[in-house]
Amino acid sequence: MDYPIASAQVRTASLDTMRELAEVRARLDHAETHLESIRRTAADFLASKPYEMTMEFDQKRRVRQLVFRVRAEAPPALRHIISDMVNGIRSSLDHMVYELAIISGSDPDAPGVRTQFPIYEDRQKYEKARGKDLNGLDERFARLIGSKQPYQRGKVTGKRDPLAQVQWMSNLDKHRRPITRFVQMTPHPAPIAVFDLRKMPSGAFEEVEVPRGRALRDGDVLATFSNPTQFDTYMYPEAPVEVAFGKDELTVERLGYIFAYIQREVIAPIERAI
Repeated sequence: MDYPIASAQVRTASLDTMRELAEVRARLDHAETHLESIRRTAADFLASKPYEMTMEFDQKRRVRQLVFRVRAEAPPALRHIISDMVNGIRSSLDHMVYELAIISGSDPDAPGVRTQFPIYEDRQKYEKARGKDLNGLDERFARLIGSKQPYQRGKVTGKRDPLAQVQWMSNLDKHRRPITRFVQMTPHPAPIAVFDLRKMPSGAFEEVEVPRGRALRDGDVLATFSNPTQFDTYMYPEAPVEVAFGKDELTVERLGYIFAYIQREVIAPIERAI
């Protein structure tokens, strides 16, 4: 009977893989360290007042405008830390597939074999690459990885899938310099109140809604006021501004969500399947 020997081999492989997946966790812990550095660096940068919203008069159009002005660019160190975090997450996923191939009884180092964690927004592309990327993986692992693919969410939502965003950021970092930008972030638009001092204290004023949730560049006009007078007083709350990486929605807060999602929805289910 060969079954006891085979079972012993499986138990040994499982223990070895648990040790190796501990290495995957260690890589993720390192990525989390970068995430904390990103949060601190971004907070320090924004606290330095690198931007302001100023009321300016357009002589040609005879209007007053609320203008976004950039006083300082994000430090290069912030881009570098974000790159380190993203690459750490991506390498953790690839390393996990490598170890899963070993526990499945395959040799990921064999000639011509190249395993990696596939990330696809298109089902046909996934099916085409699946055999190569998941070469030698036990079907239960392959099914789990397939169930996490961005294409499962549909074309529109799939682009905002955390795995798809990791892939996009990783590719961006490889081929071009990542761009950090300012993004105005306010869940509920706060109006700007324009008071005419001659009408006070009646409280007569005009309200103008300022756009939210978009990238802001130096010189962007946030609001325009017609027929200004020297008696006008503008009272407006400065909407919170975040730092985004590459895309407007990839803010520091979003990076934290992506990291938590990878741990909870991708790594943990596979650990439980071992």
